[in-house]
Amino acid sequence: MELRQLRYFVVAAEEEHFGRAARRLRIAQPALSRQIQHLEEELRVELFTRLPRGVRLSAAGRALVEDVRVVLASLDRAVESAQRVERGESGRLRVGYTDTITDGPAFGRIIRAYRRAYPEVHLDLRVLSSMEQWDALRENHIDVGFVFHRPPESEVEAIAIGREAVLLALPESHRLARAGAVRLSDLDREPFVWFPRRAAPLYYDQMARACAAGGLTLEVAQEATSETARLNLVAAGLGATWSIESSVSRRPKGVAIRGVEDLDESVTAYVIWRRDRLGPTGRAFLAVVPAD
Repeated sequence: MELRQLRYFVVAAEEEHFGRAARRLRIAQPALSRQIQHLEEELRVELFTRLPRGVRLSAAGRALVEDVRVVLASLDRAVESAQRVERGESGRLRVGYTDTITDGPAFGRIIRAYRRAYPEVHLDLRVLSSMEQWDALRENHIDVGFVFHRPPESEVEAIAIGREAVLLALPESHRLARAGAVRLSDLDREPFVWFPRRAAPLYYDQMARACAAGGLTLEVAQEATSETARLNLVAAGLGATWSIESSVSRRPKGVAIRGVEDLDESVTAYVIWRRDRLGPTGRAFLAVVPAD
């Protein structure tokens, strides 16, 4: 038994005429008649009563046609569901992101555009450090990620979505909060609130090199992975920290933001993914990501 035979049978039942059914199906009438005959032979029942001017469903045909309609409708829904998954229009997308990247305009803009284009996809959003996202991509725990600094692995692809300047965050009561110009040398022996290198090694090393070039070795007094936590510790007077430009808008009360004359550093935000593991929802997501 073939699906096309069942479809032919339903159309013939609706038209009650093999000629009209054949025209509707865009096949020759003899071909339709043969397929109906083959179906009857396989089922060992007569599905139609042949009349001089058409056909009429037999009792067996009437019993069969409604169930066949249900089966075909269910099959059509299953096919459409599979095609929607293949087009990335349904399913799940696992997205990693750092807590700081949500402050920039690109993250919200991309997520909104994706939700508008693919409202039926379930978004599984996970706050992860850059290093945790690299590991999650490697272990297939996320599909795409939002990070500052692209990972060094060759199998990881990346699209740049924005650039952020690195600024100095100080307690408002600090002597440098209202100073005319701030240089790296002014920060000598100042306690810093920073993060453990394992959380974002490329950013950590970038800032260590930049500080060393200006003759400054960071005196790390406290560590916190989250930038929100670091800024709150700065507000509590526990030290200074480096902060990205977009985080300025959410700094807590008691924190001053300054530029440093001899520090010209920035970080680039990326969407990252593994080329060998990107599924349909991931491919659809990348289609709405604008390159910076």
